Amino acid sequence: MAHDGNPTVEQYGPYIGIQWQDGPVGTYGVNGAQLDDVLRACQARLEALDRRQASPENAATFAALTDARRWQAVRTAVRVAAGVEGTDGPHPTGLAWEDVSK
Repeated sequence: MAHDGNPTVEQYGPYIGIQWQDGPVGTYGVNGAQLDDVLRACQARLEALDRRQASPENAATFAALTDARRWQAVRTAVRVAAGVEGTDGPHPTGLAWEDVSK
């Protein structure tokens, strides 16, 4: 069981198991996958498939994954600006991308 009470390894079907980050990196160091790691892996697999079987659906999926990664980067920037990234601190309210991109 993880430091936050959630399982650190989650199984998705018979072939995919993800060792998730257990606790804040600032406290426990890097010890598992971050969400962005998994999104990047999905993008890499989709690119490989698209080289053989290109489709508008693959392009749309890739774009959605890119947007998801961008929003996770915004989340990180907001947390850095608030001084809570790498901690168990709550996500700040009242900060927007415009506030952290100046």
